[in-house]
Amino acid sequence: MTELLNNFDCGNTNNNNNSNNKELSLPTTYNTEQSLYRSCLTGDLERVQYLLRSNSSSSIDLNRQNSDGLTLLHYACSNNFYGLVQLLLQYDANNYIRDNLGRTCLHYASIKGYRAIIKLLLQSIEDSFKHDFIYLNDHENKSSLDYACENDHLDLVELFLEYTDINYIDLTTPLYYSCIEGHLDICHLLINKQIQRKDLFYLQTSFIQTICHRGHIEILRLLIEHFSPANEQRNCGNSILFYCITTFDIVLVRKLLERQARLTEKDIHDLITFCPLNDQNHYYIDHYFDCLELLLRYRSNFDDQKICKYFIRELCEKCSTILIGKKLRYLFALALHSGSIQLYRRSTIKWCGEINILTKRYVNLIDVIKQTTKNWSLKHVLRLKIKRSMKLFNMEQIRKLPGLQQQHIDFLSFEYL
Repeated sequence: MTELLNNFDCGNTNNNNNSNNKELSLPTTYNTEQSLYRSCLTGDLERVQYLLRSNSSSSIDLNRQNSDGLTLLHYACSNNFYGLVQLLLQYDANNYIRDNLGRTCLHYASIKGYRAIIKLLLQSIEDSFKHDFIYLNDHENKSSLDYACENDHLDLVELFLEYTDINYIDLTTPLYYSCIEGHLDICHLLINKQIQRKDLFYLQTSFIQTICHRGHIEILRLLIEHFSPANEQRNCGNSILFYCITTFDIVLVRKLLERQARLTEKDIHDLITFCPLNDQNHYYIDHYFDCLELLLRYRSNFDDQKICKYFIRELCEKCSTILIGKKLRYLFALALHSGSIQLYRRSTIKWCGEINILTKRYVNLIDVIKQTTKNWSLKHVLRLKIKRSMKLFNMEQIRKLPGLQQQHIDFLSFEYL
């Protein structure tokens, strides 16, 4: 407390003409200010009230800032001294003053979550200025709403949104902080508000990457359900689709593929290194290959036979267990059925033989070809013909076709494999 008190330079004066007058004025003004600041720091409301009502209170500067730029109102708000805040506002303490970090007293109350203090501060200003007061940014470009979202103060977020001007609403930054920290209830609240200006918010890859790394899967589902990914280039870094695959969430991957999401060149290489190398945990292996199967079923990412062959070959080289070998054989069979790899080519047979030798028969793709061609039915032939006439697979387009029952949809989407 002594350090805080000393930071308020109560004896500072610009009048250097008469040292005798200075000595006479100090015992009254200086001592009164010191006593006032000391009482504020200890929360002695009665003492503060007495000093402010005294005759010498007119010479006291309630807006004096210490070396950190803090005023008494900053301190009272940060420590939840409700009565003191109320009293200081009655004596016209300025709630717009910023400290050295660019923060007002509203910023500090928002960080701590003091709803009653915030209501006092908002009541002290006119309605037309409340929106701007809430959205004042400090030197970190954070507003009071941002801090409330970051620190999971749902009641404060609801209060701030009541004073938000709908014509200037942009909750991109608050939504970012609430998603990063994993505050699902606040995310729901902000999305319901932001949905009116949905065009302002697009899912950036770095944003999704952070959410995936922190494990906020429910929030990720919520974002993908309501917002569209930003435009991506295939020759740049990892895509949103890649990061969703790393979560092993099949529902997310399917939703993105139905929106024609595509992998980048880097994604294909990184998916190979991401492959589980042992079968100690079946969960990761099963979900990893489930995601790969979806990529082949939707075909937009493996429409080039060279890319598909490269991808499967690299996975085969990493195979060291029988379980993964079985998964790879099924993946290869799916690639044949979907047409990502053409069956009637000598190069494909030769390619399978090379993999057979390379993996020491852990992955025998030649057996897959034999099983695939052993009993070909009219349905298989018809399905391949249908496949080759479809340049881009889209589940939504298939559902729009007239007269199709569910079994027909499953057949066209290869769901029976």
